[in-house]
Amino acid sequence: TCQFGDYIRYIRKTNDEEMNKVWKKLLKDVEQPTLSFNKKQSNLSQDNCVLYWEFSHNESKELRSLAVKHQTTLNNVLQLAWALLLKVWSGKDQSVFGIISSGRTPQLINSEKIVGLLINTIPMVVQFKEGDTLSDTLKNTQSTFNEILDYAHCPLVELKKKTQLQSDEKLFEKYCFTTQEIDF
Repeated sequence: TCQFGDYIRYIRKTNDEEMNKVWKKLLKDVEQPTLSFNKKQSNLSQDNCVLYWEFSHNESKELRSLAVKHQTTLNNVLQLAWALLLKVWSGKDQSVFGIISSGRTPQLINSEKIVGLLINTIPMVVQFKEGDTLSDTLKNTQSTFNEILDYAHCPLVELKKKTQLQSDEKLFEKYCFTTQEIDF
């Protein structure tokens, strides 16, 4: 059985140079956090802003079909949808938002059986490039996601240092999502 100590040993064996290279490449162009709304132009504050989004059965099927068509995951499609929404709200070609990693890497056999809290919130960066198709952007998003998961244990404070943000700026805003499984 895989135990917490095995996880710590795995992290200590991680190639820090490669991890820093991956994160620096992803975060080097982050100059400001992606804000979902302009606080000066809105009567809402982050504390009382709630976005509720529910997909119908048909919409869920269409999203799954889109993922299959583009040989990606439903998670990737939803990440891109969120990035597009942030792009529209912010007016920027780059969206940065937090994703949660379970910390249970497939490289550590039986890591899913570890008892303990290994989760970490890491930044996901989606860059929208002129001329890219939906398929191109989905592939780029999936590639980025796959690349950063191997290094999801990196502390957020260290990741922020790899950006161009000022010390008092957030890397990304906080958003909470809840999902509910529904059998159809």
